[in-house]
Amino acid sequence: MSTVIPLNHTQRIGSMGREKRTRNGVAYIVHDIKTGTIVLTQKLQHAVEFANANLAEAQREYVTLQSLYEAIGTDGNRVEGWHKMRYKITRCDLHAAGTEFESARQRSGVSAAVVVTASPNCYHIDSCSDD
Repeated sequence: MSTVIPLNHTQRIGSMGREKRTRNGVAYIVHDIKTGTIVLTQKLQHAVEFANANLAEAQREYVTLQSLYEAIGTDGNRVEGWHKMRYKITRCDLHAAGTEFESARQRSGVSAAVVVTASPNCYHIDSCSDD
């Protein structure tokens, strides 16, 4: 069972620890351009569950673990790497994931940011001043 941690505009990912039963030192950032949501997770299966439960509006928009895995880092196809013409999946080093996630949050079109995890204690979330 996964936990969804929504981040408001004053919260940032500080540091991250490795979750149990994850690929060594890897995290995933999933950007959904249709809803403007960006997801950080260490288990791609959590991203699948979140997308199907919270982002997909119809069954035809559901994703599978295999489809997201195959779409990681693809840029050269006819839809410029957007799986189902809406999801972009990036694999990154666990130690750089927080920085990459925060950088991705600053891009235009991102309106919501969430962390999906089975181990919320592995994520340190900092609160910043509202400048």
